[in-house]
This record gives sequence, structure tokens and C-alpha cells, in this order.
Amino acid sequence: GGRDVHIHLIGSATFMSLPKLAGALEGLPPGRHVHIHVEKVDYLDHACLELLEDWERGYQANGGSLELEWREIHRRVLHKRVPG
Repeated sequence: GGRDVHIHLIGSATFMSLPKLAGALEGLPPGRHVHIHVEKVDYLDHACLELLEDWERGYQANGGSLELEWREIHRRVLHKRVPG
């Protein structure tokens, strides 16, 4: 519906991309149903994982919700793809 927000993460989500990711999340209006898509993420590090978990707690406390494939996220954290 009109309250849904979709964020597509692409490539590697690492501590280097934390400011950009944090800025995108913090800029979302409260009370929305946020979908974070990770199909195009090849690696996500623990710093980004912690950011998502912390942000979800705060966002839910303000009436919002987050839809995220946590199993897929954890799989991508634990299994870094080696280039080449």
C-alpha cells in the first residue's frame, strides 16, 4: 500500500557504506512498513547487520515495521563470497 517503503541494497554492505545506509534509514518517515531487499547484496558485514538490528528496534518502537529476510542476511554475513 501507500505506507510501504522499499529499499534495495546492492553490492557489498560494509562499514564503509554505513553512513549512506544510516542516512537512508533515518530519513524514513515514522510508522511505515519498510521492506529491505537483499537479493543483490553479495556481502554484508557485522557492522551493517548491527545497524539494521538497532534501527529495527527503534523504528518498531515508533510504530513502524521492518520486513527483511533475516535468514538471508545472516547467510550473506557468514559466507563472504571470494572474488574471482
